[in-house]
Amino acid sequence: MNLNNNYLSIDIGSTFTNCVFIGNQLNFNSSRVDDDKTRINPQKISFCKRLTTVKDSHSGVIQGLNGLAQSLDIDVSYLLQQVNNIVLNSSLVEEGPTKTQKKRPPFFTTLAESLSTLGYKHKITSATQPKGSNGEADSNSVNNEFHRYGFLAAIVTAIAKGYSTILCLDIGGKNTDLSLIQLDSTQEKSSLKNVVAHSKVQTLSVPLGGHSIIKSNNEKSQLELSSGSHSTHPICYGLGEKIPTLTDALLLMGLLSPALTFGDGSFNLRLHGLAGTFQKLLTAPADREPQEIAKLCFNTAKAKLTDKMHELINSNQIDRNELTLIACGGNGPLFAAELAHSLGIKRIFIPNHSAAFSAIGAVIANQSNADYSSEYLSAERLGTKYSDTKFTDTKFIDTKQHASATQQRLVNFGNGYTEINIYKGAELHPGQAIQGPALIEGIYTSIAIPAAWHSVVDNTGSYELTPNE
Repeated sequence: MNLNNNYLSIDIGSTFTNCVFIGNQLNFNSSRVDDDKTRINPQKISFCKRLTTVKDSHSGVIQGLNGLAQSLDIDVSYLLQQVNNIVLNSSLVEEGPTKTQKKRPPFFTTLAESLSTLGYKHKITSATQPKGSNGEADSNSVNNEFHRYGFLAAIVTAIAKGYSTILCLDIGGKNTDLSLIQLDSTQEKSSLKNVVAHSKVQTLSVPLGGHSIIKSNNEKSQLELSSGSHSTHPICYGLGEKIPTLTDALLLMGLLSPALTFGDGSFNLRLHGLAGTFQKLLTAPADREPQEIAKLCFNTAKAKLTDKMHELINSNQIDRNELTLIACGGNGPLFAAELAHSLGIKRIFIPNHSAAFSAIGAVIANQSNADYSSEYLSAERLGTKYSDTKFTDTKFIDTKQHASATQQRLVNFGNGYTEINIYKGAELHPGQAIQGPALIEGIYTSIAIPAAWHSVVDNTGSYELTPNE
């Protein structure tokens, strides 16, 4: 077995640590596991999310790797034997000693030592330090100016679906990354590397995410959102924080549910105390309900993102009828339809692995001098159907079978509370249609479908949202 064909990506964000395994098959010993567990489905990526441990980030990585191995029914040490390169995407790779731990070694070294104790003896590559063909740093490498790589996974998805112009919306904990991508489909392209080379990519980072802090002005009559930090977490995570964030507002609005488990079941969101905290944010006018204040937070964030997306689209003179919004990150699918409606975008695509786009893109970026068209990095590996030599349009299984809701609850999409249908993403099947207003709750992200929109599940478990005719 060629270990170079197996990839392990670790993406440490401000909220979660994503551990992603991309590979054709694991070299299992049949005496160790059942025969039906000896192969990873080639149309799936295995990944695990764990809450990022700010004070000891490498332990969050180890927890994520253990969770990933558990999901594959193997030992973590055995998992690490299947790869000879781990791609790390994190701003912490250059982190030195902290004020409280003056003798702490850099993060990269600490992680290497932790992995060594699990039997990993190969290299760890930083995705933020691209290498050219000569092995030296390459200033012209496609990934040199990007610290988040969701746009590369978005390009693969666009190729698979036959989209020529896409806007990738990646809402993380601290920032929102916007990537406007125009593919040149007039040329024959033998590899993804060539596709990237012929694409026009423009990115814009907005200091707004799930960890954005909510504050009021001096008169307590208006709300302000400011960027959070790696050490800031929402109150609802139950980690002792006192300052409300955008994620807390989403929970109060019902867009997130305390019944859901996050980080592969590592914790639940907590409503306790949120109402009182939001009640104190605004006192003028008096007697505002905390849910109304949460709605103002949501609309403030939506307005800020809408303005930035307008700016990006208009500056490039993009025809919005030809534009597809690809939503990823933990909160991207929650905001996507509301943003698309404001922008006049008629199609949204949410890939089945959207929550791990940055980690997947980091693997692609690390292979910037390789042939991206290999089966291990093709769009088929990302859960879509893709021809490596030409652009194709994978049609949805459009049987319009209406899915059955698992429950109903009051949810506010920014325009007041409505009792809507709630669907479990794991229970949906290709061809099923979901009419808004509705929420699809997945393991790693939730998808909001307003009343004027509907969604259809495709044959890979991804979602396409379009306005009602």
